[in-house]
Amino acid sequence: MRKRKNIFIVVFTLLLLVMSLSVVFLSDKASASVKENMQVYPSLEKEMKMFIFSLVQEVDEDYQMLSFDENVTVQEREQIVEIVNEVMEEIKYKFDDDADFVYQITQTATGEQLSNHLNRIQEDDDISEYYFYDHLTFDSQGNIINEGDLQIEEAADFDLFDLIISYYGDYQNAAYYIGDELPSFEGVTIVMPKNIEIKMIVPETLTSFGYVTHMLDTWENYNGFAIISLMLFSAVLVLFFLIYPISTVEEAPLFRSIIKLKGEFIFIILFTLICLGCTACLFVSYYSLNDSFGRLLRLYQISYSQYIVPFVNALVWFITLLVISLGLFYIKYMFAHGFGRYLKEDTLLGTFYNWIKRKMNRLTEVDLAQPINRQLAQFMLIQLCVILLLVWGPFGYVLAIIYVVALFFWLLNKVKIIQNDYQKLLNSAEELSKGNFDHKMNEDVGVFNALNEKFAHIKTGFEKAVEDEIKSSNMKTELISNVSHDLKTPLTCIKNYIVLLQDETISEETRQEYLKNLEYYSSRLTTLIEDLFEVSKVNSGNVQLECVDLNIVALIEQICAESEEMLMSKNLKVVTRYDRNEIMLHLDGGKTCRIFENLFTNIGKYAMPDSRVYIDVKDEDESVRIELKNISEAEMNFTPEEIVERFVRGDKSRHESGSGLGLAIAQSFTEIQNGEFKIEIDGDLFKVILRFHRKVNTDE
Repeated sequence: MRKRKNIFIVVFTLLLLVMSLSVVFLSDKASASVKENMQVYPSLEKEMKMFIFSLVQEVDEDYQMLSFDENVTVQEREQIVEIVNEVMEEIKYKFDDDADFVYQITQTATGEQLSNHLNRIQEDDDISEYYFYDHLTFDSQGNIINEGDLQIEEAADFDLFDLIISYYGDYQNAAYYIGDELPSFEGVTIVMPKNIEIKMIVPETLTSFGYVTHMLDTWENYNGFAIISLMLFSAVLVLFFLIYPISTVEEAPLFRSIIKLKGEFIFIILFTLICLGCTACLFVSYYSLNDSFGRLLRLYQISYSQYIVPFVNALVWFITLLVISLGLFYIKYMFAHGFGRYLKEDTLLGTFYNWIKRKMNRLTEVDLAQPINRQLAQFMLIQLCVILLLVWGPFGYVLAIIYVVALFFWLLNKVKIIQNDYQKLLNSAEELSKGNFDHKMNEDVGVFNALNEKFAHIKTGFEKAVEDEIKSSNMKTELISNVSHDLKTPLTCIKNYIVLLQDETISEETRQEYLKNLEYYSSRLTTLIEDLFEVSKVNSGNVQLECVDLNIVALIEQICAESEEMLMSKNLKVVTRYDRNEIMLHLDGGKTCRIFENLFTNIGKYAMPDSRVYIDVKDEDESVRIELKNISEAEMNFTPEEIVERFVRGDKSRHESGSGLGLAIAQSFTEIQNGEFKIEIDGDLFKVILRFHRKVNTDE
């Protein structure tokens, strides 16, 4: 079998190589044949006619191209002249830009001559030496003598309206490009020039990719060779696959791989590849036969261009013929193995049919998490049909009874399976009720699988609830500890100073100092209690907002001025940047003032002395973003989440005065006003970001 497969691969590869190389060897003959029978594209021929008149106007200043009847108005004349001049100007630009298009025009009466490459036109030119050649003469009477490739025999060949429309396309497109309305050109004729001789050539050897040469090398002149080759080679491949045994072909690696895919995919892939391959063959043949490919390689001075062109041709044809071969093989494969079997097994439609069939076999399998009415109805309908069929027979009732008994035992077995699955689920629930969260049940419990998943979710929820409860308990313990510490310190100090003040022997100066310290600790105790009340009210939701329209910039400036003494104590310089001096927000003035007081207090305590504090207020249309940035004096060994927790200070040793609730209160007051409070830490940079949303007008 392997030997036959290898022989096929060799024979098939040689066949493709022979056909691909045949295209390469026949290309020169095909190119020569095309050039001998080349037809000038109609639109190019009409453009050349307009180009002739543009040349005549350059050598004869007195020549007037157009003649008008008396019925043509002055406005129409001006419009027509403008249109004609525009067309001739565009055509002349394209023709002059082609380095391979050579022309010479001579006014025979005066001898005045115009040429772009005079040395390339000889008096004894042989037409066969040129890729394109035309020699046109207008005598003293305006009669035409034409020798060459252009189809010009008389003045009637110069139809002005036809020339204009052919240049722009149809009448509608012409009106679109030229103007809203296109004149009818009735009563307008072209005046034939006199005493004019014109030569136009394209050399046999091309050096550029100009407009004229491109229009000469049209698909119509070259695609016949590629189309005939494709049809001939496809016919050869059809005969080859008809003769060769399918069992040998499908053992070849490439052919074996495509039959593994589903038929719909194969048809899409092969159809696309065949279309792309045939198009590629037309392209490479076209650009190779007219030498555009070779000229491009020579233009960029690519070595061995004479070998690259035939190699690319052979490669493209080889791949295309290979793809066509795959398509022909697949067609034979479908019918050789039975078209019915192919539809059932090798197509998506057949696969879907088999899937439906399997689903019908599972009508008795239900999922309790899904509605089972339809499945139950289908199951009962099948049973009814089976019993009716059995009853019709000679022993119908006996067979029906046997079937019902068999159905009973089958259902009994199903019920036992369900009971077993239910018991597994009960055991899992019992373990969960005991708090055994490590227990996992990965077994299949049939109709209870959906419920098993719910138990798994409940288990996850219990675990999270326990974790949250533990975390809350720890936070409460820490809260009590912190409150006890922060209340105990000022109370102890107050008690000690009261005892000291009871001493009648102390001096008045010492007494005043003790009273001052007593006032300080009582104020600290008052601040702590007030902060605790504020946090308590926010958490309980017992906060009443009295919102007004306030200028947030003015508020920040006010708080900054009030904090000046505190900031100057550390020589902190405040740098403010506002989008505008007046940015209005609908907020509670007292709560918002407390937010910034706490933030400035935090800056005054923990910012590095002799540093800058930056305050940015940005108006973002639907919200206002406020940033406060400072450099920390001490290392910030905490996270943004930790610093806003209650009783947490930047100074974890708790030597700084304060309640540790400043940032927590600022965050709470921001969020109850539908704002956002965020802290970012980057090295020693401490940044607080506030965002307040503008009030939404619900009346609109």
